[in-house]
Amino acid sequence: MIKLAINFSLFFLIGFFLAHHRKGINQLNLDAVSGRLVSDLQAALKQTLINAATLYAALLFGGYFLHLYFTSTLVQMLFLSVPALMIGYLTIHFINVWRSYNFGILVDAGSDLIDIPASDVENSFMELITFKQFFDHAQRESLALSDIERIDNYTERSRGERYFHVTITGRFGSRMLTFSSKQKRDEFRNAVYSEYRKLTGAALNGDFNVDF
Repeated sequence: MIKLAINFSLFFLIGFFLAHHRKGINQLNLDAVSGRLVSDLQAALKQTLINAATLYAALLFGGYFLHLYFTSTLVQMLFLSVPALMIGYLTIHFINVWRSYNFGILVDAGSDLIDIPASDVENSFMELITFKQFFDHAQRESLALSDIERIDNYTERSRGERYFHVTITGRFGSRMLTFSSKQKRDEFRNAVYSEYRKLTGAALNGDFNVDF
């Protein structure tokens, strides 16, 4: 058992250092921009901790049951190496997810940009099988504020909880952002409307901000 724990720790460290050498998230320098920054701590915690806890629990239980099923120490070590490597690798991933979401959303007319966590849907089969949407959560994406053509929102209800979504649509396609409360959603919408008018002199198209 001690040997297995040592081997598990070794593979965890290998996965951790492999991920550590990946390129970090592209995070803006706030000193170089103006505009409005919308921070949502609860959404950042939820996106990071719930996803991390669910995935880590599945990997640990999977490794534990493989350990019970196989009696050979060598075979156990080989099978335990997979969840250990994944846990080590994903530790860095979730650190970057936290950094990405905790940074907030920046809307800046002066730089003609809206900087958001990169969490888009898959647009090809290759992106689907490589879990692009999952790994995008640890990245940032900058879009041109002037390219936005419409902003809409809706409230999703699931298992007694409410999720407050905003969809921005434009030349870049569409992006959906989720907030922890209607207050944070309204703060973001107001920032987009205000900065867009400041940049273009025109009003942005969108639905009525009604919480159904």
